Amino acid sequence: MSEEIKQNDIYHLLKGLSTFFGAILVNLMVGSIFGWYTLSVYEISYIKRKDEDNFITIEHLSFYYPFEVIFQTLSSFVSGIIEKKLGLHLTNLVGFTMLGLGCFTMYLSQNFYIDILSMILGGIGTGIIYYPSTKNACLWFINHNGIVIGVIETMISLGSFFFSFIGEYIINPSGEDSEKDKLYKLEIGKKIKTYLLVHIACVVGVYILSILLMYTKEEEKKDKNNKNLEISNKIINQELLLVPEGDTPEKDSSSNNIEKDQKKEKDFKKMIKVAIKSKRLILYAIISIFACQGPSMVFSLYRVIGENYEEIYTDTLKKIGSHNFIFECLSGIIVGVLCDYVNLKIILLTLGIANTTLIYTYCLTFKNHDAFYWSTNLQSFFNGGIFPFNDCYLMKVFGTDIYIELIGYISFVTNLFVIGLSPIAYIVETKVKEKDNAFWILFTSFGTLSLISLILSFFINSEPFDYDERLGLAKDKTQRTSINDLE
Repeated sequence: MSEEIKQNDIYHLLKGLSTFFGAILVNLMVGSIFGWYTLSVYEISYIKRKDEDNFITIEHLSFYYPFEVIFQTLSSFVSGIIEKKLGLHLTNLVGFTMLGLGCFTMYLSQNFYIDILSMILGGIGTGIIYYPSTKNACLWFINHNGIVIGVIETMISLGSFFFSFIGEYIINPSGEDSEKDKLYKLEIGKKIKTYLLVHIACVVGVYILSILLMYTKEEEKKDKNNKNLEISNKIINQELLLVPEGDTPEKDSSSNNIEKDQKKEKDFKKMIKVAIKSKRLILYAIISIFACQGPSMVFSLYRVIGENYEEIYTDTLKKIGSHNFIFECLSGIIVGVLCDYVNLKIILLTLGIANTTLIYTYCLTFKNHDAFYWSTNLQSFFNGGIFPFNDCYLMKVFGTDIYIELIGYISFVTNLFVIGLSPIAYIVETKVKEKDNAFWILFTSFGTLSLISLILSFFINSEPFDYDERLGLAKDKTQRTSINDLE
């Protein structure tokens, strides 16, 4: 019997590892959409060079990212509902289909508006597949969610870097410079169509692999509950034979617990409403919003800053661009692991102190290229840690049942504010002449937002959220474990 249990444990571990690897591949594709943003300058160059009278200019590049992000966060917000209705594999089918349509639409595109439609479709696709695959992988390693989330978040950064690298290799392998209008020649720009065909092949291939590799924990849980209920009913039927006629045996408490669990699963809509209205989630949403604004402004303007100060070398800017993802990857893994072993409030306060200090002192680094390099990349590191922390906090505090809906909500409100900063970055980049003063005002202001986020972090509660009391579900203190022993 013990050997059979051991074999089952090994089998479950292998299924979990397979699912984890499948989730890694899925989230590599999630990261690929951010590669579109870095490569879209070639798409703009292709459209412009094919028709010089076209209205498109390099400034239109700033529209691609906001459209992609807003629709990605909208779709991620509803992806939990889709996953509960369709299951993991059908949800992935919908998401990968939308992502593939986005690639194909951009492949056929000849104008800016079709490009935007492509970004919308791609954003919807990646938003749908992201959180369901993450949640499912975490269910297999319920005591190590932080490690799983950390690695998956790292894969998103790696996916962005990998597909950007492949795109550059296919489109502009010799690294030719752009022309005076910052656009590329037609023969270079048109190669983005070749890259998009490669991307489509990757989308199809990864979806097929995800079917083969990913197992759903929910189905196993339902099978287990059905098995437990069946055993419980057998026990009750056996007890009926021993009970004198006229007496009614009490229903086994384990059966009650199973039915209660099934009732909870049906009440997930009520759970979402209760969680979203709770002071705990509202407070955390404000913390997340304020924490992200300063680093987002840094990443929007660091190239403009480098061009404005002769002390910052061009090579330094190139290093920041290529090393940025390394710092993000390290952050994702480190913060994810820490979330499994360290108090969540301590981690959040550490991230907040580091981010606030770096943003307030950022302008002091503009006169030294080494200081500027480290300050920018360290902000990438500590800000990158916020994203796996968001997942870990919501999963550990509010549970896995409605994790997708809540993380989608946090991502949506956070990114909504980040996108709102785009006009500010654009004005500073193109309209403001006295940039030095503008930089000081900007980073002092956003440092203050980060400081507010840090102060609010002292008041977060990282204890598991109690739904039973709020949903009117009484806790059964006489829970039996004999059913588990009979498996």
